[in-house]
Amino acid sequence: MPHIQVFPAQAGFPSREAFAESFAQLRASGEYHLTGENAVPELPVGSVVLFRYADEVVGEGVVREYIRGVGDEARVIFAPGSIRFFKPPLLVEIVQEVIGRENDMRAENGYCVIDQGLYLKLLASHVRDRRGEFG
Repeated sequence: MPHIQVFPAQAGFPSREAFAESFAQLRASGEYHLTGENAVPELPVGSVVLFRYADEVVGEGVVREYIRGVGDEARVIFAPGSIRFFKPPLLVEIVQEVIGRENDMRAENGYCVIDQGLYLKLLASHVRDRRGEFG
């Protein structure tokens, strides 16, 4: 069953700029690599991945394929055109209020799964309350 998964990315990038550059490349290639403890056990087709850097959720993408490699490596292939930025980025503090305290996404390695209904509330809040857009 598809779900909403948060990927924290701060540890893999030396700066916000390096992450932004990598995210732009991700939009072009549609492919994201996970290594070590970051390779989640499963990521069903149709799942939505939210990308978090530091105290912001900066974008999302819809999973087309999840490939577990040798050992603790994995590759996520995103559906073409599904990777988008949140403008402005969503503050983790606000996202945490919407999703509740059961899943603490503030931890450095805060991989967590979010209920689909809460995800819809999160998108609605982004557009309604923050006049947010997607890019």
